[in-house]
Amino acid sequence: LRLEHERVQKKYIAMTKALIESVDVDGFRVDTPMQVPLNFYKVWAPAMREHAKSLGKDSFGIFGEFYVTPARYATMTGRGRDN
Repeated sequence: LRLEHERVQKKYIAMTKALIESVDVDGFRVDTPMQVPLNFYKVWAPAMREHAKSLGKDSFGIFGEFYVTPARYATMTGRGRDN
């Protein structure tokens, strides 16, 4: 997928929101996160948390195998800042 493109990001976000609603997902495991553009995570992760919260899921989890510094991990999951 060309996740660096806004149109693709919007469709992916819509699809994952529908997945959360239709099968009552409580979190996502992100596989091979270093293969995905950081900018995608900066859009996708907050959108997932916000949508999950609107459904009463206050502790929606996003996790994966990150072989990076904690600061880089935080930026990938929407909880940190780029330097």
